[in-house]
Formats: sequence, C-alpha cells, structure tokens
Amino acid sequence: MQTKTARAPTMLLLKIALLQFKLIYLPDSLQPQRIVLDSMPPPAYHLIENELRTDLAVLRNNEGQARLDSSGNPFITGHGGLSDFSSFTSENGLALDALGSSMMDRAGNLWFGTFGGGVSRYNGKSFTNFTNSHGLSNNAILVLLEDHSGNFWFGNYGTGVCYYDGKTFTTISTEQGLAHSIVTSLFQDKSGSIWIGTEGGGVSRLNPKDLLKKTAKHLFTNFSTEQGLAGDFVISILEDKTGKLWFGTDEGVSCYDGKTFTNFYEEDGLPDNYTSQILEDRSGNLWFGTNNGLSCYNGESFTNFSLEHGLISNAVICIAEDKQGVLWFGTSEGVSYYDPSLSNPLGSARFTSFTTE
Repeated sequence: MQTKTARAPTMLLLKIALLQFKLIYLPDSLQPQRIVLDSMPPPAYHLIENELRTDLAVLRNNEGQARLDSSGNPFITGHGGLSDFSSFTSENGLALDALGSSMMDRAGNLWFGTFGGGVSRYNGKSFTNFTNSHGLSNNAILVLLEDHSGNFWFGNYGTGVCYYDGKTFTTISTEQGLAHSIVTSLFQDKSGSIWIGTEGGGVSRLNPKDLLKKTAKHLFTNFSTEQGLAGDFVISILEDKTGKLWFGTDEGVSCYDGKTFTNFYEEDGLPDNYTSQILEDRSGNLWFGTNNGLSCYNGESFTNFSLEHGLISNAVICIAEDKQGVLWFGTSEGVSYYDPSLSNPLGSARFTSFTTE
C-alpha cells in the first residue's frame, strides 16, 4: 500500500492550477456547446408492435434446480428447461445492436448506450433514440449516468461528455478542461460532484451547477498520476459509506479521502492491477473485479477468489448485490454468484456458476 498526498510542492500546485481551466477567459467558440432539442429534428420514436420471442435455456445450479428471481421467474441462459424471453434488436427500434452500456432511471425507463448508434430509451412500450443529429456530440456511448436532479450524462468515445436535461444537450470536452476525450466511467458523489473517469487522462471532477454559471472560472479539477492516482485509465468509481472515493484503474486501486490518495497494487494483495469493477456490500466489504480474479477487502486485508473457488472465469467484468445480499459476478465466460450467508469464514467461499454451454 502506498500513500501519496494530493497537496504537492509549488511546481505541482502550479500544474493543478493549470488543470483548473479558466472558462471566463475562453472565447465563445470554446465555451460548452448547448443544443436545444426544439431546434433539432425530433428524436426517432419506434412503437413495439411485434416482439421477437425466443426460447432460451433456464439457469440451473449444480443440483439441477432452476434459479428463480424475486418474482418466481427463472433466470435465462444456462442448462436445462426452456423459458419464453422477449428480445429487442434494431429491427424493433433499438438504435444499434452493439451495446456498450445500460441503466434504469428513477422513472423505470431503460437506457442503452450503443457503439455508433447513439442512445436508446425504452419505456416498456417503445424506443426513443437520440443521435448526433439530435444534439449528441458522439454516437459511440461508453457510459451512462442519471444525476441526483434527474439529468443524464453520456460519456463517449472521442468527444467527452454530453449532458441532457430533458430539453437541451450540452457538450463539454477537453476544450473546456476535461482530462481526456475518451470517457470510461461516470459517478456522482454525495456532495453532488460529478466524477468523470477517462482513458489516459485520469479523472475529472465537475460541479454541475457550474454549467449554469456563465461567470464560472473553471469547470474541472483534474487528478492524474501526477497528483497521486494509481493509473490514468480510470475504469470504475465508487464512494463508500464513509465518504471515501475509490478508483479502479489499469495500474491498481486508489482511495481518495479528499486530500490524499492511498494506492493498492498486486504487492498489497490485489490479484491484478487492472480493476474493472468496485462494489461495497451491505457489510461494508469492498469487492474488486480484476482481469485475474476477484478480491474482497475488509479494510485491513484482501481475500482473493479465482477459478479454483468456483468462479467461472478470472476476468470479472461487473458486480452486483441483490436484495437478499447475494453477490453476482459477470465474467467473460458467464455468471457466478456467491451467498455470504452460506460461507463462513470468507476464505471458504464457494461460487455457483452459469454459462451458455
């Protein structure tokens, strides 16, 4: 474990000051671009008339029992049984079949970011699609976020971030001080600040209120390896219950307490430095998904899990905790789940896994 302070000698403070971009001195051509939907073509709207229905296999555990959700319905994909499942593609109105991200908003709508087709919103009956012809700055959407005020943020590949308040798209990019044009993670902390992880520039912090202030002196405060971050490719961001921020990077994990970065690497117990996902469970443990397995950090030490513990693959892509406290891990080869209530101590944990084969 290595600790680096974000407060640095005079030369480093000068660099940080330069990163805090002075919008007040920018010409109009470099101010954030705002596009009002009323002045653009209407978003593409597709009513779902004929759903594609496909019989897919039901998930079963090692004993052959079907795994059911909270409504008593079987999960799809895996060995045994058949279940009726509704599928949607571009033929039904989805912007593009190549999906890069998804989320559910507070109203229950589903949002899908695509690799080249823009963003699709699904309300349960129809798709509404937004592309660069409606105000998006880029159609390759990597990450999605709904903020505390119900506004949406779209991180894309090559032109930064697009902010949507329901009427207007606002594009903010490296011209306004964003650390890098490729945005790989988005997170809003309890104070309301938006953290924007990038591929190669570290992470940028933004106060959304500054977007509305024409006299704002800067939009972003940027943090990179120069300020103590473990790596400049920030893949995942989390705020824990104590208010500390955690950043998963390609070079390790960073914990930021508002002043100081504390970094964790393979030599500190991580199975791999490349950390794609972070989750805090209901017990306060932190789970890190890496390219070489899974790691659980209890605040003092790491407990690692891999294929030998039943994990279906060591390449962990996503992590979720359900209402029962069961942890689910999406990997490159399928899905594994772990029920903490059935394993004591933690080191004896075993996983149940599902694949399509």
